[in-house]
Amino acid sequence: MLQRHLTKTLFLALFATLLAYTASAQVTIGASSYTTLKAAFDDINAGVHNGSIAVTISGSTAETASAVLNESGLGSASYTDISIATTGAGPYTIAGTLAAGHLIDLNGADNVTIDGGNILTISNSGTGLSSAIRFINDASNNMLKNTTLLGATSTNGTGVVFFGNALLTGNDNNTVDNCKIANASATLFPINGIMSFNSIAATENNNITINACDISNYFNAALGTTGININSGNSAWTVTNNKLFQTGTRTFTTAATHHGILVTAGTGYTVSANTIGYSSAAGTGTYTLAGTVSSNFYAIRLTTVPGVNSSIQGNIVTNISQTAGTTASLFSIGILTAGTGNYDIGTVTGNVIGSVTGTGAIVTNTSISGFSVQGINSSATGITNISNNKIGGYTLNSTAATIGVVFTGISIGGGTNSITFNTVGSATVANSIVATTVNTAGTQGVVGISVGAIATPTTISDNTIANLTQNGTAT
Repeated sequence: MLQRHLTKTLFLALFATLLAYTASAQVTIGASSYTTLKAAFDDINAGVHNGSIAVTISGSTAETASAVLNESGLGSASYTDISIATTGAGPYTIAGTLAAGHLIDLNGADNVTIDGGNILTISNSGTGLSSAIRFINDASNNMLKNTTLLGATSTNGTGVVFFGNALLTGNDNNTVDNCKIANASATLFPINGIMSFNSIAATENNNITINACDISNYFNAALGTTGININSGNSAWTVTNNKLFQTGTRTFTTAATHHGILVTAGTGYTVSANTIGYSSAAGTGTYTLAGTVSSNFYAIRLTTVPGVNSSIQGNIVTNISQTAGTTASLFSIGILTAGTGNYDIGTVTGNVIGSVTGTGAIVTNTSISGFSVQGINSSATGITNISNNKIGGYTLNSTAATIGVVFTGISIGGGTNSITFNTVGSATVANSIVATTVNTAGTQGVVGISVGAIATPTTISDNTIANLTQNGTAT
């Protein structure tokens, strides 16, 4: 009888242990189970798993160090491809607080697919040079999709999703698709949603695609902030169908510059069908930038070098409110192109900046005279073609009668340009673009198209400019 009781007790204890182990095994590879993604990656790096590897996530993990996945051939790692996918109903979170680290680090890893199944969140709440996921040392041909990525990068030089330095070829042919990229908490915001910074000039990060992502709440009250920041050592990205927005009012405390999409190097970019504005992915509310200090805003800004034309097509910039500060050199610009590269802006599908069917789609408020508001600005010295774009629905406010604002629909400052079939204002909506203040001093103006003193030819034809209103009586 005693033996039977002891056997039953031992069985129950073993069963409880097995249940506890099974409940804590959130990551599996074949018959192997792990409590963290890092532990699973460590075994792949050690050669425990080879060939085509399937990693399954069935629960949340708490990561205390970077989950580093090495490239095949580095050390004992040997694989052809790796798929990381969820199972079950979820939701699951891979979470950590790595103040100066990357929660998932693809160290030269190729042919890795992470599919969160729209139930997986990868969250790094650590500030500093941190990220939710980093691609580095020629990590190529990888896919990140259907995943929520959260971060709190407080130092410029990284992002929630970060493409870093290369070795020989670049971190090439990677795709981020249908992901949600945002802040780690209500008080921890990233400076950049997605960032690529590659200081190895001879090995650009090429052919990266950012598609159909919701990117929100990239902000720092004292620093420049960007939704998609493509910096040095990059070329030929495709940025398409993304929505960039702010779910609350963002108030600057120090003069800074805020971008939706920023490109500062390379050539041959495609930026198309993105929406910048609103306070939700559903297209409701207003993207509001506030503060009493000077803050510049650029929705789309590209600076490139000669090579394949960069194409900017079918983007929408709307439902934005910007309050400027009290010092000079303030800008609010929908699309800006610069550098020595070549551009096609709206030549296939026109961009919409503001609205040509209503008023007040973009509102600016300024307390200093001369605040420059522009729909499209090109100072590039290459060849720029600007066609089929629609710019309207601007309300330009000043805080006093001595303060003016200067609006220009399309402003050209360099290069060889063709400006055709664009609409500035609206043929049917009164006061489509209006400077509301009756200013009695200070410069105020509303201009359809402005071309600076440039030596190269400019063609301007078949454009519509209508219902621009300037209420001032001064210069």
